[in-house]
Amino acid sequence: MMYAQAIVLTSILVGPALSAPLEPGMSGDVALDLRATRSAIVAGKALELVIGIRNVGDRPTSVPKGLDVRHGGVSVWVAYQGEEFREYVGPRWGLSDAAGGEGLALAPRDSIEERITILYNHGHQTDELNDERQRLPTGYAMKRAGTYRIKAICHLNDRDVESEPIAIEVLAPKGIDAAVWAQLSENGDAGYFLQTGDIRKHPDSLESKTLIKMFHDLNAANPQSSYAVDIESALKKYDDRLGALRRRGIVLGQ
Repeated sequence: MMYAQAIVLTSILVGPALSAPLEPGMSGDVALDLRATRSAIVAGKALELVIGIRNVGDRPTSVPKGLDVRHGGVSVWVAYQGEEFREYVGPRWGLSDAAGGEGLALAPRDSIEERITILYNHGHQTDELNDERQRLPTGYAMKRAGTYRIKAICHLNDRDVESEPIAIEVLAPKGIDAAVWAQLSENGDAGYFLQTGDIRKHPDSLESKTLIKMFHDLNAANPQSSYAVDIESALKKYDDRLGALRRRGIVLGQ
């Protein structure tokens, strides 16, 4: 399932694409496209986006290598209802420095794509910094039910190229899902875990053990919830991580 996946990256050459006059989402010889795999999601579910950049010119052009959010070549911005856009930064985004790195030469009418998921956001430590730097606060990126607009910006060497915004409807959970979401929504670490299958604290810490127990208890009490599959997938990924640590001789469970 994609809900436990922090980032899924694919860089492929496709084409040909027809050249066209400049439209929104285009800048000079490149065009930036953004689409979502679904137009509506339930709150607390991961949203998959596909970001693509096309060379619409008649000569090769350089774009960020891999169109990679982890290197900062692309940023994603989210706005709730009538509010301003704020930057979304997912788990492990921006961990690599792209400064001075080589770009990818994109031939005319070729394109590359990247797939990402949105769920948990890394904000700054204070609301003041988030406001100053137009960053979403730490926690679930789209926690509130309602309509969100999402856009992508590709940071080229000499300019930025911005996509047309897309609209995503976030639905309030109902029935048994509402009871599960009531617990998940109050715990930002739960969103991080669902997206990555990982916990930012030591596996033997009280916080980690409490979080894992909460997930097991939720699934035991609500096996028919639509969140159950997401939780089970994240728990399996976490168990696999612990198994890999043990195989490396790292002692856990003391």
